[in-house]
Amino acid sequence: MIPNQAWSIDITYIPIRRGFLYLTAIIDWHSRWADNIMIERWFRSFKYEEAYLTQYKNIKDARTAIGQYIRTYNFERRHSALDYKTPAECYYPAMLLPYVA
Repeated sequence: MIPNQAWSIDITYIPIRRGFLYLTAIIDWHSRWADNIMIERWFRSFKYEEAYLTQYKNIKDARTAIGQYIRTYNFERRHSALDYKTPAECYYPAMLLPYVA
């Protein structure tokens, strides 16, 4: 399978102080399992490591915290399934290179 040929999408709700937000995740299947399990695993990690532990005050606070979680998940957190590398190291190493003008 080549990049951008098949995508997986899932949606979940995130509670905030007054109501809910909907969070959509999209994953390119290239170099990943060809079903929805990857996105479901990501949502499970996100909910147990971030969303269930945090009471977001509003949309702005939720957006900031979720963005930080995604950066940490992709660029700092080492994953046993990736031989204890970060997703960034495995799937997009160019993003780890220092900026060169």
